[in-house]
Amino acid sequence: MSNLAFDLFKPDGIQAATALLANGDVIALPTDTVAGLVVAADIAGGAAKLSALKGSNRTKAYSWHLGSLAMLQKLSPNLPAGIHPWLLESLQQQCTVLLPTSMLAISSTIDWPFQKVGLRWPQNIDFQNVAKEYEMPLLATSVNDSTQPPMAGEKLIEWLEQKRIPYAMQLLDSSLDGKASSVVDVFPTPNILRGDPTKSKNIGLSMLMLCTGNTCRSPLAAEILKAEIASSWQVSPEKLSDFGFVIESAGTFALEGQGISENSKRVADEIGLDLSSHHAQSLETALDKPWDLILAMSASHLAALPQKSPAALFDLSGHDISDPMGGDIEQYRNTRQRLQEAAQLWVSELSSWPQR
Repeated sequence: MSNLAFDLFKPDGIQAATALLANGDVIALPTDTVAGLVVAADIAGGAAKLSALKGSNRTKAYSWHLGSLAMLQKLSPNLPAGIHPWLLESLQQQCTVLLPTSMLAISSTIDWPFQKVGLRWPQNIDFQNVAKEYEMPLLATSVNDSTQPPMAGEKLIEWLEQKRIPYAMQLLDSSLDGKASSVVDVFPTPNILRGDPTKSKNIGLSMLMLCTGNTCRSPLAAEILKAEIASSWQVSPEKLSDFGFVIESAGTFALEGQGISENSKRVADEIGLDLSSHHAQSLETALDKPWDLILAMSASHLAALPQKSPAALFDLSGHDISDPMGGDIEQYRNTRQRLQEAAQLWVSELSSWPQR
């Protein structure tokens, strides 16, 4: 065996790989698709080393390859509301996701001058074992000279030996499929840069607010929730649809097409929300669509849903939000206040990684 090769099937092979990374060396590891040149993200000039080895005359913003869900969660504790399920699914399906650097909790040991970071989570177990052991993101790019296709087999090993790059013996395995990953840039609007165009769709959630008549509480709740979620994404509510969000309202005993109640419209106007075009929708009609989450104003509304519906009370404290219908304007303002507090709690909930 070459003195440059290490065996990731053995603990000392993984230790050798992480020691090389800690020393600032570039190593070669299998990824999901091709052999990769890998350097630790917290090594000064790491990206420049990758560019130099590939014969590129400029340093690129190489993607950050992660080794575990825990590493992903540590790196991204404050993502915008509702992105987490899509991000996790995309990363597990060989997709590289570009996010603004400002959204990530980047260690002070990492010098990253770029405005965005491409995140990748290879499912290759050999790569994961090294990345988990090192406990920091790894920069990675395909093994090839600039402008040339990725290498494999004897040509790959010959190139690595010539460059004196330590490599995993597992690279001799021909099981790597060579298929390039999808790449999605999420901001300012989702944009597929490479691969499956459906990867950029349905990032956001479909959410239904539910009350009785769909003229007081649930329409106001839907608009308040839109505003709060939009704030977490730093976009206008109208832009949420670009990210795949669908937020509607319905009533268990709604009269289809009925307009908003006068007092609900008034208290919405007071905080800059426009409910003038609202038309009531029955729960039966709403259930013709799939929903990621149904948020009900009371337990009785939850009881009206089919079994196993993805539903919860809008008030996370577990209390009903009573119907202000027939009350004075102060009752509607009190209801609005409770809806705002509930929406803020849901945005906080949807902006955190779920506890497992």
